Amino acid sequence: MSNLLEKASILLTPTAYDDGKILSVKPVPSLGNELITNGDFATDSDWTKGTGWTISGGTANFTPSGSFINLTQSGILTSGKNYTVVYTLSNVTAGNVRARLGTQDGVNYSSDGTYTSIITANGADFSIRTNGTFSGSVDNISVKQVDRDNVPRIDYTG
Repeated sequence: MSNLLEKASILLTPTAYDDGKILSVKPVPSLGNELITNGDFATDSDWTKGTGWTISGGTANFTPSGSFINLTQSGILTSGKNYTVVYTLSNVTAGNVRARLGTQDGVNYSSDGTYTSIITANGADFSIRTNGTFSGSVDNISVKQVDRDNVPRIDYTG
């Protein structure tokens, strides 16, 4: 048994028994509704664009113009709640960007790809924030609240 515990990355609690087998189900947090409007940038609307941001051709595009410049949707988050954030970067040639929920920053990314993070908001505004030297495009932004109410937790009391 000690060998199993040394190599296990997650240990599940049995939730059922069937024909000589112990079964368990890994709980999956549920996601709320999409909170971003126009996350596919089909139109040049719904976003507050800081200096250097433009929306065209189905993407939000940034040309270096200073430090820490935001592309923002205001008032869509609840402080203290967890959110799953997904977005795609393309045509990146310099710098980095990150998701920002209120004033809570996510991870910096500096190459093409689709990125997913779970971030706890500490304010109501969602932004994609550049370091000012970023040059590239952002697309397919999705932000959904993560509901972890039905996910079991370890209780260390008693």
